[in-house]
This record gives sequence, C-alpha cells and structure tokens, in this order.
Amino acid sequence: MADQAKGSLLTKSLKKWTRTKTKVLQNLGKAEKTFDERIDEHAHKLERQQEVAGKLHKELRGYIHCAKAMQAASKNLYQVLQETYEEDWDDYENVKSQLNSLELMWHNYLQSLNDSVNEPLNTYMSHFPNLRVSIM
Repeated sequence: MADQAKGSLLTKSLKKWTRTKTKVLQNLGKAEKTFDERIDEHAHKLERQQEVAGKLHKELRGYIHCAKAMQAASKNLYQVLQETYEEDWDDYENVKSQLNSLELMWHNYLQSLNDSVNEPLNTYMSHFPNLRVSIM
C-alpha cells in the first residue's frame, strides 16, 4: 500500500514537473503552444454551469429567507386567530387543529426545500473548485 502511495505521489510530481517545464518553454517561445478546442469548449461549459448554479443558489437563499419570514408571519397570524377564537365557541378545537396543521405544513415545506433542493445544490457547487483545478 505504501508503494502505491509513493508511486502515485511520484507520478503526480513528475506530471506536474513536466507541465511546468512545458509552460516555461512555451512562455519563452521555445515550445509551441497547443490548443485543444474540445477542452476549451468543456471549460467554457463548466464556467457557465458554475455561473448558473451560483445564480440559482443566490436566488434560492433569498427564496428560503422569504419563506421563513412568511412562516413567522403566518405563525403570528395563527396565534392571533387562536386568541380571537374563544374556547367556549363552536368548532374551537377544529380551528385550533387546523392552525396547528398549517404551522406543521410550513415547517415541513421549509424542511423539504432544504433537504431536496438546497443541500443537493450545495453539494453540486462544492465540486466546481476541484474540477477547475483538474482542468487547469
């Protein structure tokens, strides 16, 4: 296992040294620069994906922030409605259970939004730095 790690480290070091040598020679004009249109195209697509994902992430954070504010406003409204409806009125228990149900729905919605959209998007965006290093 240690031999594999040493071999891998040696291989990576030699590869990096070769790339550095080639770049230095290219900058000095001693070697011809090569261009790969497919790599450039894929790099451009990666940049575009990162840009769009960043924009989506920003808008999603704003949406979640507004949804949390709406949840808080709704909770305040439900509390006032519950205070307004007196215990001896007809359907008091029904109104109370409906309001509790609405609060639970808000909580579940925000939890679902975080679990099914925000966390996967964060994971997706965390891959971009590694991909950019691999391309460069």
